[in-house]
Amino acid sequence: MSLEFSDWFVKYAPKQLSDIFGQNIIVNYFKIKQKNRQFDKSTLFTGNFGNSKTSLAKIIAKSIACKNVNENGEPCDECPTCLSVINETYDRDVIYLNGEQMSAQEVDDILDRTSVVPAIRDAARVFICDEMGAPPEGYRTAGRVNPEGIAVLYLSSDSDTVLSEVRASTFDFVTVGEFSSKKEISVANLSAISLTSPFRFADIEIYAANRNIFNEISEEISKPLRRNDSHLEYLPTQYIVEFIKSRGFDGVEFASTLNDGGYNIAIFDETLFECIDVDTVEISKIQYEITTQ
Repeated sequence: MSLEFSDWFVKYAPKQLSDIFGQNIIVNYFKIKQKNRQFDKSTLFTGNFGNSKTSLAKIIAKSIACKNVNENGEPCDECPTCLSVINETYDRDVIYLNGEQMSAQEVDDILDRTSVVPAIRDAARVFICDEMGAPPEGYRTAGRVNPEGIAVLYLSSDSDTVLSEVRASTFDFVTVGEFSSKKEISVANLSAISLTSPFRFADIEIYAANRNIFNEISEEISKPLRRNDSHLEYLPTQYIVEFIKSRGFDGVEFASTLNDGGYNIAIFDETLFECIDVDTVEISKIQYEITTQ
């Protein structure tokens, strides 16, 4: 009798970090975390299907929640917590959430229940959030071009701009995806407003009167949100982008103020693009430029 895929996965999936091949950088990184018992509060695994994302998450979850780890910090794979993860039954120490199979309401219900119930074995509680794509409605925060509750796909022109925009720190691991459009799209280039020829306008005087306003729009939409700024700062640019969207454009392009020469594109419909490649990099050094106020 042939095994169902879920049964096959439970039986043959990696149980320890040493069982995972082809992910040496990540595996070695977490072996150090295991041995020192120093885990990050949250970790994001991204990549194509079959890259051991879920297996890694389950192993790390066991390492954190297991009370019988060995001298290297490896889980015992015998205690009730470990067995609940291996058999995918889970318990109150390790909570499993699936973005594809669960609605936002189901996720809320699980979080509400677990927030008032202590862990079974006085261990750290771990949440495995699997197949988490774009945030569901109700969890979409406001951005420079999108109001709260409306999702857009933010892309950058190159890897350096990506790392600058996410404000990666030294020793961070950052996963950078390469995206390709599925069809020809129309994008409003706000970073080129200052280069627009006045001869494209029927009335040059109207263009001259609004030129400064156009430039201010370009600057405002490129301005990064600082730590203590309110999301209300983005209301003007959100309003302008909503107007652009209503005119039939698929997205907007704007300059990156965090990486000279780079630019960003916000796509209104994420299904217009597909991820064709993924690469994980480690930040080894950051150089700061200081401006005296």
